[in-house]
Amino acid sequence: MKNRKLNKLITFSIFFLTAYCNDTLDFAKSFIENYDIASKYTHEYHPFVLEKTKNSFKQLRDSLTNSGFSLDNDIVILGYQEDAIPAYTTNWSENKIDDEAAIVTEQGKEQSDKNIFGFLTGFILKDAQWLEQKWNNKGQKFNHILGRNRDFFDDSSVVFQKHALPNDYTKIINIRDRIEKEIYKQDYKNVLSELIELWQTFYNSQLRNIAGKALASQDILFSISYGQTLLDCVSGVNKFFVGPDITYPIETLNIQKEDATVNAQKFIQTLQTNLKPIDNESTAYIFSSFVDGVGKSTLLNNVINWSKYKTDFAKYIRCDNSSSQDSQIYEFDKDVFIVDLPAQISHFAFKPDGSVYNDIESLKDCDQNFKTKLKNFIKQNKKQLEENFENLKIKLINESKTIYSETSPELNFALQTLNLANSQPWIPFEFENKHYIFDKNNYNNIKILVPLSNAHSTGLKEARPEQMLFINGISLPQNYQDFVNNLIDKLKQKNVKKIVFVNFLSMYPRTSRENVRVNFILQYARQIFKDKFKINNSFYKHTVFREQEIYQLLKDGKEDLLNSFIAETAIRMALYELMGNHSNNQLTSLSSINLEQQLKNHAFSILQNYENELQKIALNKLLIDREKMHDQFYLDRIYHNVLKINFDEIIKLSDAITIIFQSINNEYYSNLWQSLNGQLTESNYKKGTVTRLDNGQEIIIVDTISEKSKDADQLTPFISRLRAQLYSSLSALLWMIQEKNNIKDLVGTAPIAVKKTSSGQICLVQKVLPKLSERKFNKNYFLKFCVDTSNKKCWSEFNNIAHCTDFSNIGTYFGLYAYGYIPIPNVNNPISMLINNVVDEYNKETKSNFILPTSVLLEKIQSKNLFKTIEQNYSKKNIVIRNDDEKCKIIQLFIKTICTLDMILKDVNSTIAIQKNDLKDFQTSLILFEKITLPYFFNITISGNLFNDYSQILPIIS
Repeated sequence: MKNRKLNKLITFSIFFLTAYCNDTLDFAKSFIENYDIASKYTHEYHPFVLEKTKNSFKQLRDSLTNSGFSLDNDIVILGYQEDAIPAYTTNWSENKIDDEAAIVTEQGKEQSDKNIFGFLTGFILKDAQWLEQKWNNKGQKFNHILGRNRDFFDDSSVVFQKHALPNDYTKIINIRDRIEKEIYKQDYKNVLSELIELWQTFYNSQLRNIAGKALASQDILFSISYGQTLLDCVSGVNKFFVGPDITYPIETLNIQKEDATVNAQKFIQTLQTNLKPIDNESTAYIFSSFVDGVGKSTLLNNVINWSKYKTDFAKYIRCDNSSSQDSQIYEFDKDVFIVDLPAQISHFAFKPDGSVYNDIESLKDCDQNFKTKLKNFIKQNKKQLEENFENLKIKLINESKTIYSETSPELNFALQTLNLANSQPWIPFEFENKHYIFDKNNYNNIKILVPLSNAHSTGLKEARPEQMLFINGISLPQNYQDFVNNLIDKLKQKNVKKIVFVNFLSMYPRTSRENVRVNFILQYARQIFKDKFKINNSFYKHTVFREQEIYQLLKDGKEDLLNSFIAETAIRMALYELMGNHSNNQLTSLSSINLEQQLKNHAFSILQNYENELQKIALNKLLIDREKMHDQFYLDRIYHNVLKINFDEIIKLSDAITIIFQSINNEYYSNLWQSLNGQLTESNYKKGTVTRLDNGQEIIIVDTISEKSKDADQLTPFISRLRAQLYSSLSALLWMIQEKNNIKDLVGTAPIAVKKTSSGQICLVQKVLPKLSERKFNKNYFLKFCVDTSNKKCWSEFNNIAHCTDFSNIGTYFGLYAYGYIPIPNVNNPISMLINNVVDEYNKETKSNFILPTSVLLEKIQSKNLFKTIEQNYSKKNIVIRNDDEKCKIIQLFIKTICTLDMILKDVNSTIAIQKNDLKDFQTSLILFEKITLPYFFNITISGNLFNDYSQILPIIS
């Protein structure tokens, strides 16, 4: 008998453990296969968790109904980000909300994505209130707080709308028409159904803007899932509230003026009139959401502030926006209660707890006198504070340490900096018993350490993981049914009879609570898997162009990427197991020390048992995504023109061009370019500085940039100037082959070169020549490269010849730089019209953000037999040179060098481009330059072919 009982117990235990293990593996499979590699903040929204969330929401409603509560029609809030699509016109005096996470690095500025699908939902519903008033005078359901961004919503902005949504405009308008028909029929559940279809359309069609940027990341799935759940279990909708930033916290700060939240102010005045007892019975309005960060907690705080201060918005105080895991009930009015529920997904997610360094301007009580005192302290002690921090890091490097120390925030910040940041400019310090960090590059940038529960949204969205200190560990959710029972008991104690769910389908960027959990994951993944998890080879690498840089990461196929992916999966699986192990009738807290050990044990056990299986699933996922991203980005303009820039190659080309001019059999050129191949000495490399190379040659720094820069705005002037000036210098070589020209009529170009400093700065340097005398000079066609020929400051002289020194603000992506292509309609010259037609046709076949490779351009020109037409439009004044003429050697050198320049360094905006390291592109570019650019722009026609065998011609540098 005992054996039978024991066998039953063993069988039950095995069944339970197997089911639990399968559950964990199902979680992992769902997480990996639905991992959104293009977004950092969507990894919690995979089918496994969303299905649990949906079921819990149904369970909640069923439990309330079974307990005798009457559920009335719901309220739906559809808030959206006002500036997700920038206004067509700018009001510089207008105060706007600006709290999104941004990081400025040497590569450029990394910003979180705007939630454009939410904005487009607002656009779809922009006329809903007006139409409903026209069609139905009673019981109106829609209230759209329009806010201030009217440009895109204006009916006269169709061109703007189509430009922003080139591929999906018609589809979106068709859905809008269907939704408006349902409003006319007063079928509001069908309105919700059509909205869900709209969101599915956005997601399934991979909606993108004119620049090719994704508009619907994976966070759209929670709105779809929430909407479908409402369709399944809601009898009707009483109100749709729509508007821009209507749930944003109303608070007046130095960094947030009162009128920045005018939409939220309008909404709270409207909403509070709707919070009334239903049928004269005690009514609870349950503020409910699927996920965090949709404005539920902040709107609740606005409601609470309203009950105290009404329209005296300057007195509104900050709420705890750190995400609760328990229900709370507030008495708003007689027989009216507001129930604040955790986001439904919070019942299947952990809550990190601790502090964050937040901008001191986010403090309401930080006056100017104190800030001045604080800045003076930093100024006086800056060097010592930096030394203290360096010494602290050196001390910690060789010490055995846990993820957090109990001694000081400065020590914990140093620990996280060592783990997570390759280099960072922030220095920690203590002042008057409070803890701060300052930016050593600008000590006016100061942050104070505050609890997450009291942080402004800019703190919750802090994207530097080392600036969040999870010293308090985490709390884990209680058993869900126990949570529901506890809520029911609270409602009965308040004698509530009626229930109204206020559903937040608000669509803001998911960068608050998700960001907190992401920072937590990064810290523990790095601590536990030091050898496996590397941030710079993970999907959490800081990037300026998110998708294109991830495509490059996938193309590289680094083993580190797979290892980091597996490490993150193991951490998330371990956290899921911890939640299962600690599921009981109350919240469970784990200190950072206990948490680290438990997470480590679980994660190592998971890898021991399932690493091969996880690797197989993860590798398959990466291969699938690499294929998808290849289709999207293999010819992407940013990928080719910006991300593939290699300054070492550019310096090598610059050196080669210098040697060409120094070696050419021409005294003028050899003297002009003499000594430019020296190196920079340690000096001031600020733009405009006059200094010397190590060989004594005087030069001026005309521009500087970090070798790591991926910032298109920074790169554009640097690249354009370099390309234009080298084009001009090289084009002057053709002067030598024209017998009728006299050296005294030549207009030259000041020599320019690219140098690298020991600190990794890239400098564009120009040889200093004597200032031009007052004598006048004649213009000729070589001046087509210059911007302002009348500005005497742009001119110097050498060998009694005028030389242009200013090539700034020149676009080098059209005209002679692109075989005559001009990106404007109605071009008059026949050659540009032909090339433009080819480009337009290509854009229709592919994507507007793709480059047109020169090999493809040549194929299209040949297939249409366009060279015959192009030749007919050569100038009758062209010089015709036989291909066996000695002059062709200069022309060959000129074209090879120009095409090498075009391959290595493209204008950021180039449409026609030579793909790097693509010999076919390079060799076809020789033909295009010879057959189009040379005769059309330089009036030189080659009789026969310039090169005997184009397939044997290589760039001037390898």
